[in-house]
Amino acid sequence: MKKYIVLAGVIALLSAGCAVPTKIKGVNYLQTEQITMDSRESYVSLLRVKNIGANTVAFIPFLQQSAPDRINVHLTDNVTDNQLRAGIRDAKALGFQIILKPQILVHNSWAGEIKMADDLNWRQWFNNYTKAIEHYADIAQEEKVDIMVIGTELNQTGHLPFWQELIAHIRSRFRGKLTYAAHNVEGIKQFGYWRLLDSIALTLYPSLGDKPERNAMTLHIKKTVDDLKAISIQYKKPLWIAEVGIPSRYGAQLKPWGWQGVDIHANPPDEDLQALVLDIWLDALKGKWSYGVMLWNWSSDPYAGGSQDSGFTIQNKRAEQVIACHWINQCEQPNLH
Repeated sequence: MKKYIVLAGVIALLSAGCAVPTKIKGVNYLQTEQITMDSRESYVSLLRVKNIGANTVAFIPFLQQSAPDRINVHLTDNVTDNQLRAGIRDAKALGFQIILKPQILVHNSWAGEIKMADDLNWRQWFNNYTKAIEHYADIAQEEKVDIMVIGTELNQTGHLPFWQELIAHIRSRFRGKLTYAAHNVEGIKQFGYWRLLDSIALTLYPSLGDKPERNAMTLHIKKTVDDLKAISIQYKKPLWIAEVGIPSRYGAQLKPWGWQGVDIHANPPDEDLQALVLDIWLDALKGKWSYGVMLWNWSSDPYAGGSQDSGFTIQNKRAEQVIACHWINQCEQPNLH
């Protein structure tokens, strides 16, 4: 029963009736196979998100595509509709702003490599993708979600005219804010339909170089942030970070996006590196030019992560203390160099 006890201090932070925050501070929330979003454990996990000062939660149901060149896009049971709705309702009751961000999993690949042979196949793919997305647009509307992300890291699609029809179709079903999550700074420039959306969003995983040292990595991060500031001025739209994160793994700064094919012996867990990188990012992303930041990621299992975990989750690691320091000035983290 011990693990179900929630600290009284967490409860004191709750404000279910608070206004929608203007500056996003949040996490991308993933369901595990063992702990579903409609469970008591998931509610405890959301409480812990609140405890580090977050005001926003992005829920991630996954779509499935068998290969980058296949036209079929399928809904999955990775997160059932009932589980998703339960998670959203729990988060809303805790005062969170809600983002719904369905994403595509591609077998042995990723969304950025989805590419069709010709316009006819692209048309068929967009038709199938729209049907899948509209399913979640309906849920978003019914559950009064604040923001819906209509695509994530679809690098090969940004120039295609089919986005206009998709955006108009989703707007007819969902009355909240719409955005698209481009991949890195280059992805923002490749996407041609920001004028039809309410904000600019991106996933942020640039290489931070081969030296896992504060000064060296800060230079890489500063360059990226300077580019983002210029883009926010150019497009005259709110810009926010839909994902930023890094595995807690030795050497992960070179390829912060890496999650497959890693040698766990050559790259053991390193929670200090993850904490350091997120500390630099959160410091660099402050300022009026930024509409906010969503961290990747947080698990529905409140006891996920820990010092021996080498994945992206920030739970029960030093990164969690760093985030609380930035977001609620609760600074107890060790010195980071």
